Amino acid sequence: MDEATARLREALRATYDLRDPIGRGGMATVYAARDVKHQRDVAVKVMDPALARGVGAARFLREVRIAAGLTHPGIVPVFDSGEVEGTLYYVMPLLRGESLRARMSRGAIPPAEACLLLGEVADALDAAHRAGIVHRDVKPENVLLADGRALLADFGVAHAARTWFGESLTDTGMAVGTVLYMAPEQLGADAAIDARSDVFSVGAILYEILSGSPPFAARTLPATLARIASEAAPELPTTARAGQAVRDVLAQCLARDPGGRFSSARALADALRSAALSEGTAHPFDAAAVRSARVPSRRWLPAGVAVLLIVAAGLLGGRWLMQPSSADPPSIAVLPFVNASDDAGLGYFSDGIADELHSALSEVRGLRVSSRTSAEAWKSRTADAREVARALGVGALLEGRVRRTSDRVRVSVSLVDGRSGNERWAQTFDRPLTDVFQVQEDVAREVVRQLQGTLGGAPAAALIRSRTSNPVAHDLVLQAAFEARGSSREGLRRGLVLLDSAIRLDSNFVAAWSRRAVLLQRSAIFRDVDAVTTMRLARTTAERAVQLDSLSAESQLSLGTLLFRFDWRWADAERSIHRAIELNPAFVDAHTTLSRVLRSLGRFDEARAELARAQALDPTLGERGIAWGRISYFARDYRRAIREMSTRADTAARAYVEWLADAYIAARRFTAAESLLNGPSKGAPIHRPALAYLYAVTGRSAMARALLDSLAGSQEGGGPVLEAGVFAALGERTRALDLLDEAVATHDPLVVDLKVRPWLDPLREEPRFKAIMARLRFPP
Repeated sequence: MDEATARLREALRATYDLRDPIGRGGMATVYAARDVKHQRDVAVKVMDPALARGVGAARFLREVRIAAGLTHPGIVPVFDSGEVEGTLYYVMPLLRGESLRARMSRGAIPPAEACLLLGEVADALDAAHRAGIVHRDVKPENVLLADGRALLADFGVAHAARTWFGESLTDTGMAVGTVLYMAPEQLGADAAIDARSDVFSVGAILYEILSGSPPFAARTLPATLARIASEAAPELPTTARAGQAVRDVLAQCLARDPGGRFSSARALADALRSAALSEGTAHPFDAAAVRSARVPSRRWLPAGVAVLLIVAAGLLGGRWLMQPSSADPPSIAVLPFVNASDDAGLGYFSDGIADELHSALSEVRGLRVSSRTSAEAWKSRTADAREVARALGVGALLEGRVRRTSDRVRVSVSLVDGRSGNERWAQTFDRPLTDVFQVQEDVAREVVRQLQGTLGGAPAAALIRSRTSNPVAHDLVLQAAFEARGSSREGLRRGLVLLDSAIRLDSNFVAAWSRRAVLLQRSAIFRDVDAVTTMRLARTTAERAVQLDSLSAESQLSLGTLLFRFDWRWADAERSIHRAIELNPAFVDAHTTLSRVLRSLGRFDEARAELARAQALDPTLGERGIAWGRISYFARDYRRAIREMSTRADTAARAYVEWLADAYIAARRFTAAESLLNGPSKGAPIHRPALAYLYAVTGRSAMARALLDSLAGSQEGGGPVLEAGVFAALGERTRALDLLDEAVATHDPLVVDLKVRPWLDPLREEPRFKAIMARLRFPP
């Protein structure tokens, strides 16, 4: 520690306990430190004396103070800054991770992963640019990888140092790390620097990741400067394994003229994620599959967008529904609409119209709408309307038939009184395909006017927010929802292909983003894809949905779920899910997800209470939900778990056999468990960890190891958490703990249950297990 830093250490002793240096660069040295007041680990960045003299303390501190006002999950925050006897410093959190530079030095980064990481960097830049701040020094050393995401550091420092850079570019070693990623306009003393300069720098980093060196690298600094000042960016070598979409992104980022680059970091972030999808390694959803999707001509598609609001107008014009004879609040179930078209393949369209009508009505305060899943059970009903209404706990049913031809859409709807079974209102809407979007707006205003007169002021945005003006994108989202029902591997894959296509057509389509986050998460949990890459993509997708519309309950739920599953930000996850419930109190999925979070935290009574609230909204949940049995299983009430899953559960659910077998094993009913696991689905990868665990606890060690070996290196099956449980049962605790370390390091989706999973009980007193739990930051 030099004399100036020693003086700084002494001056800060009462506030920060400076420790050993943990990094050095051309402009600064970073020290680990302890924040004395707040009792937290921090990093103190001490600037080079030459920078302090060249910039001046006042300017430096002013720029850092402006940067400290930035708040974004992808930006490293600034806690404090100051000056001591000419030595400038600022304070950041001490992050447990590595820089992108360190990650690059450890080996090749696949193109899809690189695009996703830099997409997160572009998100952070977009937030800064919208606040009027250009970074100016985006480079691998300033990108930190921690807590499962990329974070950008050093905002404001390069801006403060601009004059100094101009005088010091020939000082080899001081600015070379920065120059390699500078846009050409940054070399001019009087050039106007804007967001497009940062876009160029992101492109330069991507080029280096894929090729091994920055685009303008030369043997000397003057030669590097000359290349940046006079040459066009080179094309990515043909030996670099990157598809055309990635190469196109690079070419646009590195355009010599700023006008040829992406106009914003937001546009760059979207392009990077689209390019990641095209690589096929982010997830195996073959974009070619979209060719088989039904993308009809634009002639008839707009009517699909309008039908929802047309039907809502007719339905809600019937004032009787809003003024029920009983004291109960008005309630309704939107049953799946019948596809009356000649083409049986258009079932997705009729189902989608009913689903969107359900979503629109669910946002009307004072109206209780039965869940979509419960109404789905009555798709082909033969029962009397009164029986259906009683089963769903509602006072009215909405039924409909949809017929589409080449130039018209006909929707016939009827509103049935659930008490008497009598039809109270019916109407057929037959609309031409002209000026339909204007009709949509007019109908929406009339619907809201009707609602406001009876329900106390539903906002005008309730029915029209989060729509798209692109009818093809809208139709693709309807198809995606239809394909992904049931969460089969193929259905999820096709649903994601369709949603990605919708987003390419309209990058601001909130419903497409939020549903994409849900399907990505399901794919990761079921291990249909690489879990960590897909969960990262899902989290970024959910953040985008909330950014587009923070009042969307679906978007808030998507984000809350990912904060829980991927980031382990328990309190933030609860807040987002509670926000979804606040926005839509009848949102059954939000209640069940909150129950799921509470279960992982060991708050079993609260988890049951939340599930009961969901069941009050959806009476069929009691018959369909294995969630009840899973709460009992994790609470160690195994007999109750068996009873609940044997009598209530959906036996067609993908995990049903595995989860019921878990309960039988824990209750030491081994014969029943083995019978289940060796039943019709014998050999399914998703069941092998449970069978291996059964073999382990019953002394058949060789058979357990053979099953584990069959899963080695596979994305299918249980993953490291369940494998760790098997090794713990085999008595191989070191191997089990190694696997749990791996699970946490890769953000495996199942680590959220480490606190409550019975398989891991033999490890709970191990010091390494306690350290792993500390990394997950479970609340006490």
